[in-house]
Amino acid sequence: MTQENEAFITLDEVIGIQLECGNPECATKITLGPNKWDELPHQCPACHEDLWKHTDAQNSDSAGREIHNLLRSLRRLVEYKANGKKYDEYRQLTCTVRLQIVPPDR
Repeated sequence: MTQENEAFITLDEVIGIQLECGNPECATKITLGPNKWDELPHQCPACHEDLWKHTDAQNSDSAGREIHNLLRSLRRLVEYKANGKKYDEYRQLTCTVRLQIVPPDR
């Protein structure tokens, strides 16, 4: 018999993100809580390598912009769920959203 373990987290369980430098000689890890998500570093604080390549800070296709958008959306969804009645009907989150993650025992 096969036993499958599934692991899910709700959006409000995300208490931080971690960026790991892609320079194999460095691999410094930067952990940021939600209050720091608007201040994502563009460079590794240890080796100063770019954490993502960018040619223009305003480029809507940059990896950095996508990370900002993801974190902003995550923060807003958590806020909409927690404070739904304060918002108009289009910003009320009336369901629970869960992300499936790889189980820790894998």
